[in-house]
Amino acid sequence: AFCGVMVVFAALFGARHAASSERHPGLVVAIAFESAVKLVALLAVGVAVLWSEGLPVPTSDQAHRMLEPVRSGGFTTVLLLSVAAPFLLPRQFHMAFTEAPEGEAGERALRTATWAFPGFLLLMNLPIPLVLWAGERLKPEGNADLYVLDVVSGAPWLQSFAWLGGVSAASAMVIVSTLALSSMVLTHLVLPFQPLAQAQGDVYHRLRYARRMAVATLLATAYLAFLALETSIPSKSGALAQVGLVSFAAVLQLVPGVLGVLFFPRATRAGVMVGLALGVGAWTLLLALPLVGVGWLPLPEVLLAGDPLG
Repeated sequence: AFCGVMVVFAALFGARHAASSERHPGLVVAIAFESAVKLVALLAVGVAVLWSEGLPVPTSDQAHRMLEPVRSGGFTTVLLLSVAAPFLLPRQFHMAFTEAPEGEAGERALRTATWAFPGFLLLMNLPIPLVLWAGERLKPEGNADLYVLDVVSGAPWLQSFAWLGGVSAASAMVIVSTLALSSMVLTHLVLPFQPLAQAQGDVYHRLRYARRMAVATLLATAYLAFLALETSIPSKSGALAQVGLVSFAAVLQLVPGVLGVLFFPRATRAGVMVGLALGVGAWTLLLALPLVGVGWLPLPEVLLAGDPLG
């Protein structure tokens, strides 16, 4: 049912036009609203933890568990993934450039985003150490993905609000990611095999239909991947973090190409494609296939341990 709602919303708000570069003010307003809901929900949970538990003073055992990702040696890799992902994820590019206004208004929006977006991320992450500490204290063996709900279980209304914040964040991420990927599918997989010059009838209608079909196909594929991961991930605790880290590792394969475009003008298209193919192949064999239970190599410890921040 959730995926069905996402298909309808994405088709109505994001795939109404044939051109993938068309702006969608309604979609931007919806994303801004969900971001505000998510921020308020997280801050409310953090204030509730402070109000009920006071300023956290972790025990030695809790401190050891929370610092385990740093001591395990994978923290540098996770930090690199976190830095690269905002610049390379399709949804970030879509919101920053495709949906950005043109001309002087776009320049003003970009200048505002240079300080507003980092400020938003800072505020959103302030409650995370409190949630982590409280979750480790209340349910040390529980699922870290659910700590935000577990720490406010005594206040049903706040728990419901936190749940709505998570749903709004998930729906916005799914919608924007699907729209960005549908534009790529339309441009690089559909149009090369169905040239506009050979199309008959209303070309724009066909493009809108093809884009909506791409949206539905992508969401259906994502749901099937979810079902497969539900039965194959070896550790349910932190499963969401495992999938996220593996996905970010795939995006990281684009970093050499981006650096080549920016700093190495003599780099060739063939070199970038070969490097990307080798990187994606290694990612598939070493991370993607083991994640779904296929392969002969175990997952790295940083993925098996899960991300304690969820």
